[in-house]
Amino acid sequence: MAQRIGGAAAKRMISAAAAAAIISALFTGCGTGGNETAAPETGGQPTPTISGEVGQTPEVRDALPADLFGDALNVFSDVPFPEGYTVYAAGFENNADFYFYELYLTAEGKPENIIRDVSRMLGNDGEESLRQSIDAFGSDGGVGIDGRLDGVGFDVNCKITPTEEGDYDYDYVEGCNLRFRASIHDPSGYDKIIADNYNLHSLSAVANYFDVTPITGKSKIYVRRTHNNAQIDAVYNTVEDVPGVMERMKAGLDYESFDANYKSMNLPCYGEVCNSLYFDTEKSSISIFQRLGDAGKNYRAYQPPTTALTDLGFTNYIESDALCEYKDEASDLSIAVNVPAWGSRPDEWENGCVALMKGINGYGLAIWYYPGEQRYVVQADKDDTSAKYQYDAKTGAVGDEYPDPDAVTAQFEAMLGDCAQDDIHMRSIELFQGYVRDTFGMGIDELYALAARA
Repeated sequence: MAQRIGGAAAKRMISAAAAAAIISALFTGCGTGGNETAAPETGGQPTPTISGEVGQTPEVRDALPADLFGDALNVFSDVPFPEGYTVYAAGFENNADFYFYELYLTAEGKPENIIRDVSRMLGNDGEESLRQSIDAFGSDGGVGIDGRLDGVGFDVNCKITPTEEGDYDYDYVEGCNLRFRASIHDPSGYDKIIADNYNLHSLSAVANYFDVTPITGKSKIYVRRTHNNAQIDAVYNTVEDVPGVMERMKAGLDYESFDANYKSMNLPCYGEVCNSLYFDTEKSSISIFQRLGDAGKNYRAYQPPTTALTDLGFTNYIESDALCEYKDEASDLSIAVNVPAWGSRPDEWENGCVALMKGINGYGLAIWYYPGEQRYVVQADKDDTSAKYQYDAKTGAVGDEYPDPDAVTAQFEAMLGDCAQDDIHMRSIELFQGYVRDTFGMGIDELYALAARA
């Protein structure tokens, strides 16, 4: 039977209409939202199990988010989907009383042909049913089809909506977005993925306001194959005085942003783990949306790499960007550090250095210092004009002036204004050295050595 999907329901949500905006900055495009809360099917679905040879004890390891795609947990793993159907995500939803496994695909082609394909796969391809499904898709922007998937033998619902250009979750094709859903009778293997990856270290500050263990309401996990990342949604529905907790967290917690309209809060990322909270003051619950940076990695015991630079006010971006960064917005300045042990930056000149970026009189000043060579590269930009030079701290020699010495002098004198001096090449370098010394109490070489030791 075709299920009509109204215009609002066709749009993805997390748990309520307002919650779509909760994590727009961190979790853009999460495909777990918008799922209809349907009762579990009663078909004879086999329970996925992990088997081992007789007489051997199966190896037990922490589950990974990517395990949702494996044969042991993917109940659709044996389904021969038509050509042009591409799996981009998988999910599991624990509603406390019933459980769902979900597989997400894009299907390339005309919607009416895709609806016919899916209906045929589900054994629900009578002409009247097909007509209703195609009509519902056209009028409502989507349709849900129930049936039994070929070769699987248990009840399935497939939600079909048009693909959208720019959707974060999948590579766009002209066609449809499919979500195949089946009820799970034994959720233990799926719950293990959530238990083995929900990171409590990243919630240590939140735990000062309410108990983050255990999850007391619904929980979900959604894994994006296209981006190799995952998201765990956890609902806490036994928190007392949710409005009071929200206000106390706003007053005492370090957070990136708070949206008063949606009662949502984005926390600073904890390395590869990013958290956002939604305060449902009407239902007296708090939801935590936790994004994990690598679906092939276990996160229960995860902690970011440590560096002494964070004690100086630097933000740790070692895992994601191979650098630590210090920002001084009042001075329109930032300092970034990369050491080889953290990995490589996209551009070669950003590796193994301490870099300063600062706005001065409408110009952008950039300085890269390479401790191993004791060499500075200094550049000043404004609009479409650029000038730069190199300074060798060992010999005191200036070289590689671009586009020529006169242009370098003119550009830097215009940028520095009253701060310019006879030795125009040293003024920017001394500005860099002085800021590091005054702010961190050490020289640039010492700052780099501190990063390299951590």
